[in-house]
Amino acid sequence: MNMPKIILVFLLILVFSVSTVTAAEEIKHLAITVNPLSWFSLGFNVQGDIRLGSILSAQILASYDNSDFDIAYNEFTWAGIGAGIRFYWEGRAVNGWYIGPFFSYNFVTAVYTKYYSVGVTSEEYEIKASIRTINFGGLIGYQTIWDNGIALDIGIGMNITSIPDIKYEGKDPAGVAEKLTQPGKTPVDFTVKIGIGYAF
Repeated sequence: MNMPKIILVFLLILVFSVSTVTAAEEIKHLAITVNPLSWFSLGFNVQGDIRLGSILSAQILASYDNSDFDIAYNEFTWAGIGAGIRFYWEGRAVNGWYIGPFFSYNFVTAVYTKYYSVGVTSEEYEIKASIRTINFGGLIGYQTIWDNGIALDIGIGMNITSIPDIKYEGKDPAGVAEKLTQPGKTPVDFTVKIGIGYAF
């Protein structure tokens, strides 16, 4: 993610935080939000934010994605579970500014199909990769809860992905799968949190 996008998201957080000075001060104990962007890939990304005290909450995370890609993989399935902690320094959990770490464990299946030309003939090779990933990082953001209970969560942060294990099935004479997904790498990337839901 480039710097202009990060700045834009941060400005959106500021706008929403300023626009909610009249939001209900009623204490909410649970906010459930989903990432609307996950719907485009026929999946879901849902989070439960559970109030533990005035400044502390715990997250339960679940995600699923089933997509078809023309460039990297022909089929891609992702399922994961995770958890996190948030510190609401204004003392209004689960409403307001927060910062905190998160962790997730994911199961990924990727299928890649490639045609190789040998002389005047061509052969099709299909490689199936079963991957386990461990993600951890941190977020800073703002969760708004309006009078009617509608919740909006926007945040930015950093995400580190570790790939401890990959298993391959199928022929791969050119080593395409190894180049696409190599175990042991820990890529670091910026992440954006967007959630819409309801608080109880």
